[in-house]
Amino acid sequence: MFQGYALGQSASRKWKIPSIPNGTDITGRGHPDMIVSLYTGGAHCCLMHYVFELEPSFRLLATLNARDTWPAYFADLDGNHHYFYLAEDWTFAYWWGSFAGSPNHSVVLQYVDDAKGGGFHLAIEKMKTPAPTSEEWGASLRSVREELALDRANMANSLPNVLWNEVMGLIYTDHSDLAWKFLDEIGPEAQAGDKPDLAAFCSTLKTSPYWADLEPTLRNTPPACANAKPGRR
Repeated sequence: MFQGYALGQSASRKWKIPSIPNGTDITGRGHPDMIVSLYTGGAHCCLMHYVFELEPSFRLLATLNARDTWPAYFADLDGNHHYFYLAEDWTFAYWWGSFAGSPNHSVVLQYVDDAKGGGFHLAIEKMKTPAPTSEEWGASLRSVREELALDRANMANSLPNVLWNEVMGLIYTDHSDLAWKFLDEIGPEAQAGDKPDLAAFCSTLKTSPYWADLEPTLRNTPPACANAKPGRR
């Protein structure tokens, strides 16, 4: 796709994207809005959406940076004309490896009016999933342990991506307690030596644009995570 702007949201059968004409109230504020999307072109980056409120006065309400997500779009998930924004968190892009090996997770955002003037925030209730079944839990453990075995043999592997993608997935689906349990069951070897540990993971996680919404959902956070300072590690 070439660099350029587009007005409104065009439907795509391939990506299951619904059509949203300009003038649709996508924030729930009771006013007509306009979506302007920008694709910058180039490798990996970037897709952005600007949400303008058309009445009672024309103004920019929000700038949404979807980064490498394709597609990112608005959708009425409940069929009640309340719109959510579907994208991904790419905070960990190129973290301890290639872009293809970067942990990431989908996010669902909703517009919230607040004391700071309003904005899009994580819709945690829409991101929750049932806890993994015993079969799913076992499969995830086996996947990480296979990568750990490759690491012991000094063979090319994707241990950081596989391990931390599992942890990230549990955190973003409201199962942070299970994320810490998963790390305990895998054991300290997966974080030893020159491999990223929980402190490094949480240090980067705290730079996420969604951290302020995510932090209150964490339960029984280990000190290594709780005490980590925000920053790329």
